[in-house]
Amino acid sequence: ELVRSALILFVDPHDGQLDLARVREYVRGYVDTRPWMADELPAAVHRLWWERLTDFWMLSWRYERQDPRPDEQFPAASALVVWWTHHYEKVLDAFCG
Repeated sequence: ELVRSALILFVDPHDGQLDLARVREYVRGYVDTRPWMADELPAAVHRLWWERLTDFWMLSWRYERQDPRPDEQFPAASALVVWWTHHYEKVLDAFCG
């Protein structure tokens, strides 16, 4: 949930980029109070990246359910996946560094 909440809070809704400086501070606050989380963060970051990479729920809602509500989320969500893939090591460092 730490990784998921950071994505909700710190992704730019227009270009899908993640504010890594803010992520780093956010994670530091959690790890300072729950140091055991540090060991789990690399797997959590990878798992959520993979989920986002292979998740087509917005398209399913749009085309299978004929529900356009997620339409405005799609540009930022798809941009995030591309940006995250190209900056995977930086994102991992922000969460785990």
